[in-house]
Amino acid sequence: MKIKQKIIGFLAFCVSRLLELTLSLKIKMHSNIVPKAPYIYCFWHGKQFMPVMCMHRLGTQKQVALVSASQDGEMLATWLKAIGYKVIRGSSSRKAVSSLKKLLHYAQQGYSLGIAADGPRGPIFEAKSGAIYLAAKTGLKIVPIGTYYHRAFQLKTWDKYQLPMPFSKAIFYLGEPVSVPKEAANQAILLDEYTDRVMHALLESEKKAGEFFKSPPEHL
Repeated sequence: MKIKQKIIGFLAFCVSRLLELTLSLKIKMHSNIVPKAPYIYCFWHGKQFMPVMCMHRLGTQKQVALVSASQDGEMLATWLKAIGYKVIRGSSSRKAVSSLKKLLHYAQQGYSLGIAADGPRGPIFEAKSGAIYLAAKTGLKIVPIGTYYHRAFQLKTWDKYQLPMPFSKAIFYLGEPVSVPKEAANQAILLDEYTDRVMHALLESEKKAGEFFKSPPEHL
């Protein structure tokens, strides 16, 4: 089964590269973004296609991604490794000590981290506290990512996963970085406060990405 997932993951890499080449893509970012600086990049699980494909364009050479340890995660891990990411398997929950320790280690080595805020199983558009905990521990700022496709396929999955249609217009937007105080790692009230703040920052980044187009996306 693992070999099958890896084959599917590699095929996904090949298809995604071809699809990326057809897109009319614009990358926009907040004026406070420093392209080559390490960050914790957050995005919605169903909008992960563009973050995965665009990070290498930002100038940050060292990137690590957290991927679920499930069988479905094996496909994503294979896809990410083919692009050039370091991959850690595990959960983004604050209680997932092993994976968080590994992410902390890579952050100390100058890596940027990529986390689906509502992954791996949702609820959709509901941020979890893992990224905020990491930001408090590492001092890295959180960058909320918004993506928008003029025409897209929307899958019938819990996260309403979106894939841009070939030759469609796409926006990749990096919002204003969010600083998290180190005290948030040990204070539940602060952790919840900044989790909520990042969730709203993500929704705002999605809104700003959409503002580059006059009409809503077409979902098939």
